[in-house]
Amino acid sequence: MGVLKNLDTAIWTLIISSAFAAIGWLFKTERDKRSEVEKQLSQKKYDVYQGVIQLFIDIINGLRMNTPITAEESQSRMIDLMKDMIIYGSDRVLMKFSHLRLKASVDTPILNLKLYYELMLEIRKDMGHPRTIAREDEMMGIFISDYWSIKAELLAAHV
Repeated sequence: MGVLKNLDTAIWTLIISSAFAAIGWLFKTERDKRSEVEKQLSQKKYDVYQGVIQLFIDIINGLRMNTPITAEESQSRMIDLMKDMIIYGSDRVLMKFSHLRLKASVDTPILNLKLYYELMLEIRKDMGHPRTIAREDEMMGIFISDYWSIKAELLAAHV
């Protein structure tokens, strides 16, 4: 009887240990899959956000070289970006991008700079800098070497 009881206990121990091992393996497998999906989404998000910033750089360079991109080209590129933005962008980035797209053709250049700044700020937050303290002038100064003089001209022209 004692041998049977010990055998019974050993079998139950084996069954319970196997069940815990199987559950642990399932959790790890699911976590690894989720991590891989998140990594792929992060790369797609990065590509979309890079396209937004590249458009801004192209607009600035076009103005600087006196060969501005046309409004049609700018709108076309924004529409192309919007497709991926809807899928991969965070809600806040999507809202800022949509706001910029709607306002860019009707508002003043100084407001457009502000809208681009707000969009880039949300992009930074979404890409892992949630507590960013970069201000508009600092962010725009990265892209526009003569930002202060351009800002002063735009402000003077639209006051």
